[in-house]
Amino acid sequence: LAKGKSYFTLEELNQAVAESTGGRVASPIGAVMIESPVRRQMGQVVPFDEMKAITDFCREQGIGTHLDGARLYMMSAASGVSPREYSALFDTVYVSLYKYFGAPFGAVLAGDFSHLDGMFHTRRMFGGGLASSYFVAGLALQGAHGFEERFHKALVQGRDLVKKLNDLQGIEVREFDHGSNIFPLAFAPGVDQKRLVECLRRRDIFLYPDEGADQISRLTVNTTVLRQSNDTIVQAFIEALESA
Repeated sequence: LAKGKSYFTLEELNQAVAESTGGRVASPIGAVMIESPVRRQMGQVVPFDEMKAITDFCREQGIGTHLDGARLYMMSAASGVSPREYSALFDTVYVSLYKYFGAPFGAVLAGDFSHLDGMFHTRRMFGGGLASSYFVAGLALQGAHGFEERFHKALVQGRDLVKKLNDLQGIEVREFDHGSNIFPLAFAPGVDQKRLVECLRRRDIFLYPDEGADQISRLTVNTTVLRQSNDTIVQAFIEALESA
């Protein structure tokens, strides 16, 4: 993870590699992991070109690569780059089954045989051999079917919603340069944020105020946005702002 930002650059990695081998005691880097989207940076995505440059460099240097792609399919919907294209860059890839596919737990670790040989035992050690795992797989398969199309529709509607909300007085919705499905919200000083959040909650719209940041919240778009029209959601915001 990059410190205080969503991704590190090839230049920064190159410097870290040089430092790891140039000291009095060499401690060369054996593997590089990239997380994307980055949870601690409000779901911002590592640009594909930067990701490719880093993994190409690692391959030249004999450094292993791993993609922490827990939300890989969400990232693909946001960036337009397919899961196959992302995965082709890395030696191993992790995908969560419970974050958005509807399974109660579980994950997939993908890679070629040379990297995953022997993982059978590790999988069993961490619960992969549970007799009840079949229903987890079933729920994940059901959730994965058509997910990319559904989430793409949700993001299209979400971005249109952002434009409409920005036409309202007392609220500003911002976007990240490399964002995915999370949008920071800023409210005018006179808005009672707690009251507004409660009003929206009664309309099945949930905002999450940032701790330590007055008048700032996060709007997270997921497939449930498809259950209501943008006009209905905007009207809910209008009424909530009036009451707050």
